[in-house]
Amino acid sequence: MAEFTPTTDEIEARWMEGFEGDAGASKADRLERYDQFQRWLAEHDAKVRADALREAHADLQAYTDAGAPFGHRPVEDFLLSRADHIEKEAGL
Repeated sequence: MAEFTPTTDEIEARWMEGFEGDAGASKADRLERYDQFQRWLAEHDAKVRADALREAHADLQAYTDAGAPFGHRPVEDFLLSRADHIEKEAGL
């Protein structure tokens, strides 16, 4: 049986549901809760992108230090390969 991985929309809905159970919550409170999730998501995504670029940089440095051949566009080809690898590892 495959493990369940919720989507971003499902996580956001659960975050909001937990707050909406509070009968005293105002519309401003609910909007703030939504904004909190959006800020968290933006920060998370930025960290993921930065980590991916740092990993790609380290891998590129290791390959070029080892004299690994690339085509006529080594950096572009390498980064595209890394992006494909990241997606494959994530099952995308």
